[in-house]
Amino acid sequence: MIEKVLNRIKLERFKNGFSQEFVANELKISQSFYSRVESGKNNLTLDLLLKLAALFGIPPEELLK
Repeated sequence: MIEKVLNRIKLERFKNGFSQEFVANELKISQSFYSRVESGKNNLTLDLLLKLAALFGIPPEELLK
């Protein structure tokens, strides 16, 4: 299931035309940390999921579909 969530996050990032660097800057984390989250090497926390949903302008549950 986590793979599907991470793929959805990537898809939303692409749909918005955001780079990993832009997302990381907006979330106040390093680009390398964000890259590891997106690739599944670091854990995706609930806090980060909520911040990503807000950044993408969608309800958090959309990332969980």
